[in-house]
Amino acid sequence: MVGLIRQKLRAAAMRIEDRENLNQLSLSNVILGSINLEQLSYESVSANRLNLIAALSAELLSVAKQEKNSELMSLSRYLKNLARTANRSIPPGMLAKGCGLATHICSNNVPLGFAYSFFWGFLAGNSNLVKMPKKMSNEGDLFLQVLKRTLDSREFSEYATQNLFTQINSSEEALLKFLEKSHVRIIWGSDKTVSEIMKIPFPPDVRVVTFPDRISVCAISLQKYENLGLDSRRDLARKFVLDFASFNQLACSSPWVIYWLFDNKANRDKLHLIDSFWHDVDEFLGMSKNLFVGLGSMRLSKLSQIFGNGIDVSYTRVLKGITILGRNSINLGACEAGYGIFHEVYKSSVSEMLEDFSSRVQTLTYFGLDRSSIEDEVKACSTYAPRRIVPIGLALEFEAIWDGKDVLREIMQYIQLV
Repeated sequence: MVGLIRQKLRAAAMRIEDRENLNQLSLSNVILGSINLEQLSYESVSANRLNLIAALSAELLSVAKQEKNSELMSLSRYLKNLARTANRSIPPGMLAKGCGLATHICSNNVPLGFAYSFFWGFLAGNSNLVKMPKKMSNEGDLFLQVLKRTLDSREFSEYATQNLFTQINSSEEALLKFLEKSHVRIIWGSDKTVSEIMKIPFPPDVRVVTFPDRISVCAISLQKYENLGLDSRRDLARKFVLDFASFNQLACSSPWVIYWLFDNKANRDKLHLIDSFWHDVDEFLGMSKNLFVGLGSMRLSKLSQIFGNGIDVSYTRVLKGITILGRNSINLGACEAGYGIFHEVYKSSVSEMLEDFSSRVQTLTYFGLDRSSIEDEVKACSTYAPRRIVPIGLALEFEAIWDGKDVLREIMQYIQLV
């Protein structure tokens, strides 16, 4: 089915229209859409753009239910919320338009990451060239199929010549030329990918939004965990699994490091509670439909890499689907994990935990900590603070402000009219 969808989309795709200063340049591997390079900037958050997002949200919800696809379900929910809150990005008394051509370089680790990035550019009023992952997921193909049906309708047909999706190779000259001419660059990927793309010349007024390497961590109060009933403990384990299982633990907001917060000296007799937590996590992982099935060899390969770097490990727990590495200390700037590998650290307080943090930490999920206390500690700390702090179970919930950036505001231009 995936291959058939892709063939239909390719057959329906149109070439980019030429513009003189691009020397009749066209892109290969176009999957869907085209761009009229004579007109690139449009009204931000227009009524019809909001209507398209609402229509897509409804149809994606229908397809998600039919396909039992949680990623499409999450995207549908996100679009509904985006349409409701987008106007907040425009200050009172201001007009807002897109900056022009927005080129999105999207990573491979989150199947629908390219869709979220596209909707930011679209709602901001830009024309969008979206470089998708070379290996598309089933949900990615289903999303493009729904988008094509929407763009084929008379109500939204104008957007078919404002947005283009391609699987062009990053090294192809055509893509490099478009990056040079883009008014907005949104770059997802490794530090190396971001650095290489930033080397491509661009005018000083280009808007650049980058999402480089990030990792995430989780903090659990052992005392509050001890006070939970058995059912509540199992529910916490279930929510924890939701935070990492979907993308092989490779999403930037999935936790790699677990901080247990307690007085280590006074509570040595309670360490069996931590074992209980991990066994519940392992059990839910085995029960859920996830991408960890058959990835044991990849986990072993990653463990070999981690131990090859000579890390300090005080103990190792090996369960069916996960491996936990006990750490006396940890350098989050150089931390590696994925495929069910977790680093476990004991700390006595939030402030002590924050001392470990580096600019690489994106999301902190937590349980048993008081929100106002976290706020006070973050304000007081002199080290890096995470860009997102959310309860366990919400790590993968996409938001309008991501990785500390209000992207909509960054990729539209404001016009003051007095």
